[in-house]
Amino acid sequence: MSQAEITVLDKGFVRLVDHMGSDLSVVNAARVSFGKRKEAFEEGDAKLVEYLAAHEHTSPFRHTALTLHVKAPIFVFRQWMKHRIGCLTGDTVVSFVNTNGMATRQNQKTLDDLWRLWTQGQKNGTAPEAARVTLVRDLLGKDVAAREIERLTGVDRATVRKIRDGRFSALRSAQGRVRKMKVRVLNEASRAFQAGRIRDIVDKGVQPVYRLTLADGKHITLTESHRILTAEGWATLKDAVGLVHHKDGRIEMARPCSVMVNGVEAYRDGEWLRGQREAGFGLAEMASHAGCSPHTIRKWLKVHGQSFRPEETRFQTGVKVWNQGLRYKTGPKRMTEAQRARLRAARSGARSNFWRGGAATLRQRIAAWTARQAPAVHVANGNLCQVCGHASLDLHAHHIIPVWMDPERALDVTNLASVCGPCHREVHRTRGSEQAFAVKLRGPLPAHLETAARRRGDRRLLAHGVSVISLEYVGPQQTYDLCLDGDWHNFVANGMVVHNSEFNEISGRYVEFPEDEFFVPATFRQQAKVNKQGSEGEIAEANRARALASYLESCRGAVAHYKELLSLGVCREQARCVLPVALYSEVYWTVSLQAVAHFIRLRADGHAQWEIQQYAAAVRQVVEPLYPVGLKALLAPGKG
Repeated sequence: MSQAEITVLDKGFVRLVDHMGSDLSVVNAARVSFGKRKEAFEEGDAKLVEYLAAHEHTSPFRHTALTLHVKAPIFVFRQWMKHRIGCLTGDTVVSFVNTNGMATRQNQKTLDDLWRLWTQGQKNGTAPEAARVTLVRDLLGKDVAAREIERLTGVDRATVRKIRDGRFSALRSAQGRVRKMKVRVLNEASRAFQAGRIRDIVDKGVQPVYRLTLADGKHITLTESHRILTAEGWATLKDAVGLVHHKDGRIEMARPCSVMVNGVEAYRDGEWLRGQREAGFGLAEMASHAGCSPHTIRKWLKVHGQSFRPEETRFQTGVKVWNQGLRYKTGPKRMTEAQRARLRAARSGARSNFWRGGAATLRQRIAAWTARQAPAVHVANGNLCQVCGHASLDLHAHHIIPVWMDPERALDVTNLASVCGPCHREVHRTRGSEQAFAVKLRGPLPAHLETAARRRGDRRLLAHGVSVISLEYVGPQQTYDLCLDGDWHNFVANGMVVHNSEFNEISGRYVEFPEDEFFVPATFRQQAKVNKQGSEGEIAEANRARALASYLESCRGAVAHYKELLSLGVCREQARCVLPVALYSEVYWTVSLQAVAHFIRLRADGHAQWEIQQYAAAVRQVVEPLYPVGLKALLAPGKG
């Protein structure tokens, strides 16, 4: 078995999924302030890495990332996650976007709002009003029959029975609604904002929190261990600002810090414009990517000193007019200038016998080309709609990858599909529906297509840094955290980019847990006499066989009850409640090199539970070949 996958315990493993960066990335991140970059890691660079670790300069280590696939018992994951306590207060505003990717005030929710929706639900629009519920209760108290109560109050008998049995609620579950809401997240590769989905909302209890204020007036209240995205990379609040606690109760920021916020329009960002120019895009293409007009692009190119030279703009002059460059003779008759002027006025433009409607727009030419290709496309698709699968006489040729998303595929016949009229209108209803259809037929889209602008109002936003001006201790407050699905473990809170819980665990709500997928220890340890949380040695030999039999009986019995509940029609999300903590589960863990080192220091320690020590050793075995110098420096004696 390769170093990228390590077997742990009896059925578990730690597997490398992907990683970004190397020891050289740490070195280049540290030297970027001096405008220096190296192409290869040299022997002398190891001393720089050791210096960074020894003096707590940890931000260069956060310019690395790796994703691990871990299978472990649930009780191991509980200890694994125990050190992750970063969270936000309930008044934090989370930014959501509509179907077109735009964020508005109506789409904002506080964490308190989200927690209430998640745990209590939302108003049930079909539930009877409070006065009728009270009337039903009064009638039930008089032993009036349910049929008669329905006739008198208009409340259906099923609801009457719920009121009688104490099961009635004016609220209904809103977890499905919250999961469908699109939260704004940052694509850390392109620096552009996109949409993600909430998987879970976690109550982190009452914790001491601090209010962070930026130069542009934005502020957020969070714990010192919550991670925020700074101009130097991810860091906890404590590390980002160099938080120092004085004995007299005062706090101090020991280092300057800029937090990445949401967001500056792409066309205003000089670095983005430079990248577009280097990629060879013209004004029209850049405008399409940024969601603005070519005039706006031209203006901001000038602001940043990157305007196109005349010789560069010839290919951007647009569509060639059909008679451009042709010369016409008026015959042998000589005319005066006045006669020429009258003739031009009489025959110019639409009044000319040569008029053919002028230069067709790009949209018109694409539409005409698509109409010509449609018959062949429908035959190739068997005259069936590619959405509903039904035959129709009203088939349209639809661009699978929309033209606004990838103009280069506008005249690509392989990018056309047959869609009936009703389905065509539904596909074009929103940006999201167009993307969903493209994903259905073409699979996952590249990141640059997902973030393309649909129209001028749909402007692409990039993250940019704003300086921190103050930090204030607020005191203990109720805190929460979000768990998000997707590739990017962040979301926008109070306008700032903050980290979310980075574990993505297999869900018992969607999959059925298999039989015998629970941990069976090779030996049973006895309780330690001094350390009440630990263990030492094995139990008496006479008790080992009985202990194993009892352990297996309990685990197998719990799984049997779980299967029985499923067979009785109980939903998976409730049936899973009887499963033991010895059951194996799986997570995807995305983390930086610094955070990996922190985990190994905590969980490879001899005082940690033996089982999680095995996982810490396996994590180290997977990570060490990727970052040998950096990990060694972070785990050096005296660190942490």
